[in-house]
Amino acid sequence: MKIKKVKNWVVLCCSLFVVNLLSAQEEVIFSRLDDMRKLDDFAASISTVSNTQKRILTDNFDIEHKSKITRFNFVGQIGLIAPGDMSQIKGVHVFIFKNIFEEVDGKYQEIPFSGTSLAHFYLDNANAGLLKKVEREKVLVSVDLDLAGKELILESGSYWIAFAPVMATDGLPADSVWYWYEGDGASYYVRKWNNGDTEWSPIRSGSPRSMAFSIEGKEVVLGISELDMQTTVITVYPNPSCNIFKINTPKEIVSVAVYNGNGQLVLQDRLETVDLSASPKGVYLLTVSCNDGTQVFEKLIKV
Repeated sequence: MKIKKVKNWVVLCCSLFVVNLLSAQEEVIFSRLDDMRKLDDFAASISTVSNTQKRILTDNFDIEHKSKITRFNFVGQIGLIAPGDMSQIKGVHVFIFKNIFEEVDGKYQEIPFSGTSLAHFYLDNANAGLLKKVEREKVLVSVDLDLAGKELILESGSYWIAFAPVMATDGLPADSVWYWYEGDGASYYVRKWNNGDTEWSPIRSGSPRSMAFSIEGKEVVLGISELDMQTTVITVYPNPSCNIFKINTPKEIVSVAVYNGNGQLVLQDRLETVDLSASPKGVYLLTVSCNDGTQVFEKLIKV
């Protein structure tokens, strides 16, 4: 019997090792690079830092699994005639902001954080992690965190990314500016940060729906000891459900909120049971906040 248990344990360890090995492969974990296009109004897509201006654009993205980010790729051009002179790029800024969920006028909205960034990387031309090349008359700027000696691990969730090259010129003539290409997919409209302002604001005229960028990385997989000690922080069941959803977590819940598809708050409590019997069928967003600062977002489906 002991031999059988040992054998089963060895099989389990080998299986977990194979799963971890397969899950650790680098892959594109987010991309807006399909169906890229130039904007008709290029002025709305300027994202450049110089001695006289600090204009940075930001766009949102989602991470499905806890991941180690290895590379960012950004697509645009220098100047009005593609691809432009890449030698004018002396360095790049990349900022990552955690999404903030706020209730504004009774509606649930997502906005980029207006204060300190979750992560900020600046790479100049001397850094091996800053890579630039021309692909089909487009400029591809990559920030390789491994080559740069940087590390970034993001939990699953929603974020905003901001990018701007540092240009060699003191002024900002039209032929010395980074212009974003518009990426594919519906998105919250790109926002801008002008001259060091602390507030992100939408671009009203000619705003790109999204920026052309991609993110590469690899999923962070729990080890065997961690699997023994740590399980899913929060589970919701049954889901879908006719009326009642239950929240299971070992942590202390301090707030539970449910929003409908229009972003309106329909329920707020701190109980482990969500009763949507008074609400129509549809898809809802559940937010659960715990006493240790953990905040989890789950989609509820009422049938």
